Amino acid sequence: MPVLSDGSPFAGTARYYARFRVPYAQAVFGFIVEARGLSDSAHVLDLGCGPGTIAIPLSHAVAEVIAVDPDADSLALVNPGKRRLQESFTLPCRGGVGAH
Repeated sequence: MPVLSDGSPFAGTARYYARFRVPYAQAVFGFIVEARGLSDSAHVLDLGCGPGTIAIPLSHAVAEVIAVDPDADSLALVNPGKRRLQESFTLPCRGGVGAH
């Protein structure tokens, strides 16, 4: 895969990923929760989260998801209310309590 001028092979692709990526079936998130033994008190780290394709749906089942991606364009596609930092975003707790 060619590397673009900013050093990332994914530079400039975020809008296409968000638009054309087929979403995961809801059952995938149930499987992740069950297979990993996650509960509503779990804290999860999603490295390379992109626009939150996994982090956002998973956040409904756990206490907190910290999602990190080096591509600012991908993070810009995440709802601004769900982002805390430029390079990462923290999703609120399942029960509606804000993340730290």
